[in-house]
Amino acid sequence: MTSRHACLIGLAVLAVAVMRTPTHARQEVPNPEQVSDVFVRAQQGDADAQVTLGGWYFSGQGVPKDADEAVRWWRQAAEQGHLPAQTGLGGRYFNGRGVVRDEAEAFRWYRMAAEQGDPESVAWLHLTAEEGSTEAQVSLTAMYVTGFAEVVKQIATRDTAESMRWYRMAATQGDREALGWLRQTAAR
Repeated sequence: MTSRHACLIGLAVLAVAVMRTPTHARQEVPNPEQVSDVFVRAQQGDADAQVTLGGWYFSGQGVPKDADEAVRWWRQAAEQGHLPAQTGLGGRYFNGRGVVRDEAEAFRWYRMAAEQGDPESVAWLHLTAEEGSTEAQVSLTAMYVTGFAEVVKQIATRDTAESMRWYRMAATQGDREALGWLRQTAAR
């Protein structure tokens, strides 16, 4: 697999996030009353409103363009388990769009989405792991060890063989966590 494939999957995940975003978040220019209403709901913890407000800050529609403020609102929604916010943050951190590129932070958000059973996020993690990303390999290992990746198949079982495969791949590239886990497992 190539990095082009990873980018295509990343774009697919982002497209799903956009499609799952409430309709009012995709309006061209919100009026001041809409901004005020969404702002109040976002402050009250409404995850959909937080994503909408964050989207407006990213685009500068109805509010001043401010990527830091946008990330703050999306992060609040993502921490509540809002799937489009998680995949949106993952994509932005992976591609460096509006934020400093940070693969570890991207994997953190994609893993959260994958653990909720988001098949696009699981596919993206697999693809980037196959391309040699130790971050993705370790994330998948942890998911297989704890059974989260099986959520996609609607079966919550542990897959030790698959987790060993990912740890070996990461260890081969010198990842300390993977090396430590393999040593600990061999000592048992």
